[in-house]
Amino acid sequence: APGDSGETATDADTAHCDGARTTAALPAKLHEAGGVAGSEGHAGILWVHNDSGEPIIFAIDTLGNERGRVRVAAPNTDWEDIDVAPCPEGSCIYLGAIGDNLQRRQDRAVLRFPEPALDGKTPIKPVRLRYQLPDAAHDTEAMFVMPDGRIFLVTKGRSGPIKVFRFPDQPSANDVNRLEEVQRLTPGLVQLPDMVTGAGASPDGKVIAIRTYSA
Repeated sequence: APGDSGETATDADTAHCDGARTTAALPAKLHEAGGVAGSEGHAGILWVHNDSGEPIIFAIDTLGNERGRVRVAAPNTDWEDIDVAPCPEGSCIYLGAIGDNLQRRQDRAVLRFPEPALDGKTPIKPVRLRYQLPDAAHDTEAMFVMPDGRIFLVTKGRSGPIKVFRFPDQPSANDVNRLEEVQRLTPGLVQLPDMVTGAGASPDGKVIAIRTYSA
């Protein structure tokens, strides 16, 4: 888990990663899919979003068919990742409005709202969890939420080491949350194929998967 520095993955840890294979094509409207998360409330459903354009999350099945869509009452400005995890209301969608290519964005936030019905008729108004990093702005595209609802961000590695940051245990919806750096995954910046583009936690929180452009 993040914070346990010095540990390395073993063959047993990664044995389940048996290589990628194509199972479906996404609908054409998901032309810039930025994240995917398995639903807790709807069996066999994945929530997916574009990282710009209309503020909509799409519900698709594992064959890529659209099963619903929900409009979010917040601008889609660099939505980069999505997760489903516990929250005070039960099971929530966490939507990472965290992209910051120029590393100067002032409105970074994680949007949180209870997992909706597939045919949401009215826009969902999310709780906006604003945050500030402890050192400087970082281009960030990866987020994962642990089974206890704790939120983590992983930087891209564009201008410095790939870093893992953690939200407070009880993030504030009113004040700017100050994040804590808990781990560095590289000694310095990385080149394009190795930059981080997404992350996710297993349901039991024992495994964190981090995706780059190439692996």
